[in-house]
Order: sequence, then C-alpha cells, then structure tokens
Amino acid sequence: MGERKVLAYPPLSFKPSELPRIRTTKKQQSKVRIMLPMSIVYNIDGNHIRQGTKFHSRKEEVISEDPDCVLESGGREISSP
Repeated sequence: MGERKVLAYPPLSFKPSELPRIRTTKKQQSKVRIMLPMSIVYNIDGNHIRQGTKFHSRKEEVISEDPDCVLESGGREISSP
C-alpha cells in the first residue's frame, strides 16, 4: 500500500486576521482574449508567434497615448512581407 499524505495543520495560535493585507496598486486591468495583430519573435529563445494567434492578455485604459498595440518587453515585431 502507498503511504498516506500527512496534512500540515497551522498552529493553534495562528490568527488569519493578524496577517497584513497586501494591496497592489495596479492600474485598472481587465483580462481579455485577443488575436495577435502582428508577428513577433521572443528575444530569449527565438520562438516565433504568427499574426492572428489567439491568447489571453491584460488590457488597461490608456489616456493621451498612441492607441495602437505596443510590444512592451521581451520580444520584437517581425515586419510583414
């Protein structure tokens, strides 16, 4: 027979209400599923992702900036033929 899992219980003196709350100051972001508007290449491993690939992303409201898609870091755009 296999061994049973041993459950680790918190100590009796543990009070979750005394834990500090971690508040993040993220901008208002919403999770969306979009299609990639451009072909890109990752800098680290050279992996290619073609235009039109569907993936999950975070979208945030931007005021007074260029509304086009921008690759922030970790890759570069491939020019279309």
